[in-house]
Amino acid sequence: MSGAPEPWTRRAIRHNSRLATATKFAIEPAGSIRLGRYLAIFVGHGGVFPGAFAPSLSLWTAVLPVIETERLILRPYTTEDFAAYWAMLCEPVDRFPSRQMLSREDAWQRMLAAAGHWTLFGYGVLAAIEKATGVYAGETGLMTMQRDIGERFAGCDEAGWYLTAQARRRGLGFEAAQALHGWYGARFSGRRTYCIVDSTNTPSLNLAIKLGYEARDLQSCGNQEMVIFERSRVRGTTRFYHAPSRSAALH
Repeated sequence: MSGAPEPWTRRAIRHNSRLATATKFAIEPAGSIRLGRYLAIFVGHGGVFPGAFAPSLSLWTAVLPVIETERLILRPYTTEDFAAYWAMLCEPVDRFPSRQMLSREDAWQRMLAAAGHWTLFGYGVLAAIEKATGVYAGETGLMTMQRDIGERFAGCDEAGWYLTAQARRRGLGFEAAQALHGWYGARFSGRRTYCIVDSTNTPSLNLAIKLGYEARDLQSCGNQEMVIFERSRVRGTTRFYHAPSRSAALH
């Protein structure tokens, strides 16, 4: 059927094609910050909803950061990332034989939770993509987890990182986590954060220390001992911390 589109259709086309420009952090090797762009998704009043529904909805905006480092692009997950994400979770990790494998369904729910966290809190997990190849390298994030690990950590956000096998031992985990901590610190300056690391996972222990975390507690999880690290203040900067010795951090 030809003719002019209905008014709500025109509004939907207009709003769905709209991009908002803002600022982002791009972490350079020298530690400088330059300007870039954010994508902003507009949904709601005058958007994708027809006629009678549109007036009852207010404009909702979700600003999703894209962070650029020397070797990585950190961006929110999309459904197209799931195959690579699932493959990463299925990779054997020889040094952690007790690690439980997630089912495909659980992995899907985990990725959806990572994406949805941004809507509720304005921060969360980002996928790490290698700039040179476009290959998925893993993820890094800061999330509200509501863990029962002691009052000391109540109200703190939890940092985490996970890399594919081919991305490990190249410094990409630190590069990604450092960049996201810089972005987070600029927006939530003064917040304490923590991370939980298997006591036998030497690379992640060293990464946490390099980010400025200090060991605060050792707790058992099944047959594993987990080190709980804390960083008392997250600062919005691209110049990060001198790491203390590993032995000092674990005492």
